[in-house]
Amino acid sequence: MKERTRYIESIYGEDPILEKVKATIIENEMPSISVSPGLGRFLTLLVRLSGAKRILEIGALGGYSGICLARGLGEEGELVSLELKEEYARIATDERLLSAMLPAFDGISLAMVK
Repeated sequence: MKERTRYIESIYGEDPILEKVKATIIENEMPSISVSPGLGRFLTLLVRLSGAKRILEIGALGGYSGICLARGLGEEGELVSLELKEEYARIATDERLLSAMLPAFDGISLAMVK
């Protein structure tokens, strides 16, 4: 399985925005639990194929998966991310601002989940 994953990733390469997200996660000593680049592309594809208009993401971490999910949404799509840790939410928000790939971006609302 790892050989296949490496092969697929060698064909598509890494996205510069998502590379920056990974670097930020490492710099901030956040858990290294983001999805792989190939799985991120698969998440984007699944969202597109499903025609989803709204997504609820539980746990934003650094924003990597959120960007992948949001890229699959149409222009009217909405991604709501819940994150317990305020610092993680701030970082994920910053990373999403870096992404020109997000559909209709109207602003960010952060709320702590208690």
